[in-house]
Amino acid sequence: MYSIGYLAKACGISRSTILYYDEIGLLKPNGRSDAGYRFYDEASLERLRQILVYRDVGIPLKEIVGLFEADRRSISASLLQRLKSLTDEISKLKEQQMIIIRLLEQCKLYEFKQKPELDWLSLVRSAGIEQSQIIQWHEHFERHSPEQHYEFLTMVGFSEEEIQGMRDQWNRKN
Repeated sequence: MYSIGYLAKACGISRSTILYYDEIGLLKPNGRSDAGYRFYDEASLERLRQILVYRDVGIPLKEIVGLFEADRRSISASLLQRLKSLTDEISKLKEQQMIIIRLLEQCKLYEFKQKPELDWLSLVRSAGIEQSQIIQWHEHFERHSPEQHYEFLTMVGFSEEEIQGMRDQWNRKN
């Protein structure tokens, strides 16, 4: 049998979280000691771990309560719905990223001159934009605004030789 403190530590959550899960009926203790302390068994520990997995993927606690009473088909339906929601959110975020990049292009990225510690490529990659999208964006920028693209490339730290090499490569493609 495990104490509430053990469960909290084993799962990296607070005692108050486990108490809250008890309050809403999500994780009931298996019993209490003579002193009134809650105790849990191995199945409770596994249930808590499953709760945390569901929570980590963004399923609301009220829905998680129902998942433990549902059949596999209902669980699959809930997970598929969450996957669809995440896919939609990711799509919207990628659209926002591209809009921000276009806005930065229009602003001529003067902000980067003021903050030289920003590494443009790392920033874009950390935003989840793939290498092929970065190249496509540069090719589009070069094709439509070569002077501004040149200014951008120099602002983010590319040398004359590097810029010329990239331009030669882009020109060979087109």
